[in-house]
Amino acid sequence: MQRRPWIWAVVSGFFVACPAPDPDPATSGDGSSSVGAPGPSSTGSVDPTTTSAPDGSANGATTLTTPTTSAGSEGTTEAMTGSSTGPEARCGNDVLEGEEVCDGVELAGEDCISQGFDGGELICARDCSGYDPAGCIVFTCGNGIQEGPEVCDGGDLAGATCVSEGFDSGQLSCAIDCLSVDLAGCGTCGNVIVDGDEACDGIALFGQTCESQGFDSGELLCGADCLGFDTTGCGTCGNGVIDGSESCDGMMLGGETCLSLGLDDGDLACNLVCDFNLAGCGDVRLFFSQDNNVNGLYELSIFDGSAVAVGPSGVGAGTVGLTYNGTTGNLLGTEPFELLEIQVDGTGFVSLGVVTAEGLGYDPVGGALYGALNGSFFQLDPTNGMNLANLPAPGYDMEGLAVDPNNGIVYGVGDSTLLSAYDIAAGSWAVVGDTGLDWDSGGLAYNPALNVLYAVASAQGTGLYTIDPATAVPTLVGNNGLGITLAGGLATIY
Repeated sequence: MQRRPWIWAVVSGFFVACPAPDPDPATSGDGSSSVGAPGPSSTGSVDPTTTSAPDGSANGATTLTTPTTSAGSEGTTEAMTGSSTGPEARCGNDVLEGEEVCDGVELAGEDCISQGFDGGELICARDCSGYDPAGCIVFTCGNGIQEGPEVCDGGDLAGATCVSEGFDSGQLSCAIDCLSVDLAGCGTCGNVIVDGDEACDGIALFGQTCESQGFDSGELLCGADCLGFDTTGCGTCGNGVIDGSESCDGMMLGGETCLSLGLDDGDLACNLVCDFNLAGCGDVRLFFSQDNNVNGLYELSIFDGSAVAVGPSGVGAGTVGLTYNGTTGNLLGTEPFELLEIQVDGTGFVSLGVVTAEGLGYDPVGGALYGALNGSFFQLDPTNGMNLANLPAPGYDMEGLAVDPNNGIVYGVGDSTLLSAYDIAAGSWAVVGDTGLDWDSGGLAYNPALNVLYAVASAQGTGLYTIDPATAVPTLVGNNGLGITLAGGLATIY
């Protein structure tokens, strides 16, 4: 009986051995073929396990089926034979086989970076012949997007701030290479360095003061966070509140009096720069009448030169004189052709008569009124301004006169830098000394309690000076605080 050859087939992933079908229906029951079957030969019988060659000759080769693949609803069915080269590659099974470069997740150890990119996800091509770099990226510093190894990129700081970097304030920025943050805009409050976005730091105020911040006085401080200024120590003079470095403000004297300040009893006042006006404390008060200002009667502080407006003087011309008449308790003022009696309380003035004088000085001991005009010197009637006697000339135009009643001396200054003295008893002038300052259009007054002269002049602007009557040395007391030029007459009440 002739044996059928076996055929190996792959079914659902398994190799199954099946008998080969009858090669021809005409095959005889004993396995021999009635058509084209090899017959007996001289060489012997035919091996039942051999097949005929296409030309009908027997080649004695073993029959192997060719692997076939068919797609079905349950997957892939593949028929394979056990060839000498092994199984054929199948793309998509995540196994690197044959000539495949990659297969699914199997990338042969490659990634985007090894392929020359900066990052991303490398995948295998669908046919397993190479890599698909569509998911790979190239980082670009300067595109405003923090990516890959970049710490930041432009405005994208990956959430970092100056505070997160250990500073107190400021604006963090990105370095030009995107590999670090730039801390130059960050600040540390308390290091006495104005850095970051700080306005100040401790005593480092960048030249700012209370005045530059819109206040009148006081000490400016830096805020606790260094982002702004602390103005609680600044003051605004005139608001009726003692603030900043003010000693007083308007009627608010902070409970102080002349006595509490260690002075003689009197009327303490506040001047226009919110410091104490001490002129009312003690026995000596100093008054000033301004040239060309009928309302220009002021009281000056003998301590700091600050001025307080009193009221009208009635003097509307230039180069005026002023003195105090101890007999009437009022001031005597003059312009070139009129003698005026001026109320000390600023309530008004009256005209006493015609006079030709600029400088005025009253002697309370002798009751004499002295005047000077254009280099001449004379005695006047204090009730009407009449010229009573011409006296020796001082040698230059004298416009400021003051009397020392204790020593019987009339001091004078004017269109010169000299201080001169007239001895009433001797009837003669002498130069005390050169003050070094110009006293043109000036005034002069005497304080017997301190034995000192007070002087003002157009050329000396807003300053009140003292002059030593023994040496003629001048000393600045202070500026009036009103910004007015102190050209005019000067008088003391004692």
